[in-house]
Amino acid sequence: MWRTAAAVRALARRPVWYGSRAAMASPSTPSNGPTPPSPAAAVAGAVAGAAAGAAAAEVATRVLPVRVTVTRSTLDAFDAAPADAASAAALQEAAETLRRGQTVAFPTETVYGLGADALSADATRRIFEAKCRPSDNPLIVHVASLAMVDGFATVPDAARPVLARFWPGPLTLLLPKRLGVVPDTVTCGLPTVAVRMPAHPVARYLIQLADTPIAAPSANLSGRPSPTTARHVAEDLSGRVPIILDGGAAQVGVESTVVDLLQNPPVLLRPGGVTYEQLRPLLPTLRVYRKDFVSAALEAQPTTPGMKYRHYSPEARVILLEPAATATNSKAPALDEAADRLRAAVLTELAALRAGTEPFAIVRTHARHAATLPDLVPWQGIEHAHSVAPPRGIDYVLGDVADPAAVAQGLFAALRDLDAAGVRAIVVEGISDAHEGLAVMNRLRKAASVVRTV
Repeated sequence: MWRTAAAVRALARRPVWYGSRAAMASPSTPSNGPTPPSPAAAVAGAVAGAAAGAAAAEVATRVLPVRVTVTRSTLDAFDAAPADAASAAALQEAAETLRRGQTVAFPTETVYGLGADALSADATRRIFEAKCRPSDNPLIVHVASLAMVDGFATVPDAARPVLARFWPGPLTLLLPKRLGVVPDTVTCGLPTVAVRMPAHPVARYLIQLADTPIAAPSANLSGRPSPTTARHVAEDLSGRVPIILDGGAAQVGVESTVVDLLQNPPVLLRPGGVTYEQLRPLLPTLRVYRKDFVSAALEAQPTTPGMKYRHYSPEARVILLEPAATATNSKAPALDEAADRLRAAVLTELAALRAGTEPFAIVRTHARHAATLPDLVPWQGIEHAHSVAPPRGIDYVLGDVADPAAVAQGLFAALRDLDAAGVRAIVVEGISDAHEGLAVMNRLRKAASVVRTV
C-alpha cells in the first residue's frame, strides 16, 4: 500500500538488529590504553550497552537548514563562514552538541553522516545505538585539516601524493593509528583507522568549529539505503538524534572510496566517489577487493565499513540484472548489445511480476528504451501523488549507462522513493563496472535479494 510520510517515519524508527544482539549487549569497557584488546574482545565489547538503543526514549529531533560560504578550500587551508545568521546559530549549536558527546547528522558530498566526537568512546557508542549498528563495523573519522590527522594517526609518505590529489573529497585512507588516542569503538580494536577530509563546506566547517575529528558512518538505520537528503535521515533517525543539519542533496550519492595503502600492492577496499580509473595514475598496482582477490581474514574482521554485512537494502526485494561483462570482468560488449540483453531480461521479469499481485517497479539505467515498456506508469508522474493508490507497475528512470555518475547520485534516493511508494519488488538494470559504475554495482549487489547475470 502507499505509505504516508508519517507511516514511513514510524517504520524507520522500529528497532532493527544486524549481527549478534548478545555481542552488542556484552558488558565490557573499551580500552584507550597503550595495549589494545584483541579484535575478538573489541567486537564483543566495543559498543557495550548498544542494545539499549532499541528501547531508549525518543529525543526531540530538529532539522536545521544550513549554508556555508567558502572563499578557499584546499588540503592545507579552509576559509569559510555561515551564509546567514540562522546557519551560524545552527552550526554553533551542532558543534556544542558534538562537544557534549551527543550525535549530529550532517551533510557531506557523498551521503549524510551521523557524527560524534571521534576521540570519545561514550560519544561514538551513541552512533552504534542510534543506528542499531553491528559492533564490529569500524567507523570513518572525518577531519578538517592534516594537523587534525596528526593528532591520532600517522600519514605514510606514500599517502601524501594521494591526499594532495584527492583531499578534500570522497576518498578515505586506512592509516596506522596512534595508540591511546582513538577509542576501540571507532576501530574495533584494530591498529588502523579510516580517515577522510570531506569536501562539503558544511561538513568541514562543522568539524573545524567543533575542534575535534568526527567519526561518522551514513546517517541511516543499519542495512537501509544510505541517506542523500535530510529527509532521508529523518525517515530513519527521527527520535534517535537531536539535530539534523540540512545542507541540501548530496552531490556524489554513494559513500567514499576506501583505499588501504599499507598493503603492497595497495587495495581499493570499497569503491565510491573517487574512481579506480582516477586512482590508477598515482597507484598503478592498485587492486580491487572482491574483483581481483578476496581474503578470509578481511571477511572475518573488516578494516573499513561496507565490507561484511548486507547493506543498502530497501524493504522491497531487489532483483539485480547484471550485465555479463560486469560479472565476468571480460571486455565490455557494445552498449547496444548489452541494452538489448537487458531489455529481454526486463521483459521476462515483467511477465513474472504481472502474474503476481504485488506492486513492483523497474529501475532503468538504459534510457533509450525506458519508454517502450507497456502498462507501466512513469515515476515522474506519480512521485508527488501521495493521496492516491500507487499503480501496479512503476517505471523509474534512474539515468543512463553512459553517465554512471548520475546513476550513482540517484541510486539510494530511488530505492527509498520506491519503498515509500509501497513497492514490494524492484528490478534494477545493472551497468558496467567502469568508472562510477564500480561503486553502483557494489551497492546494488549488497542490496539485492537476487542477482541474475544477463
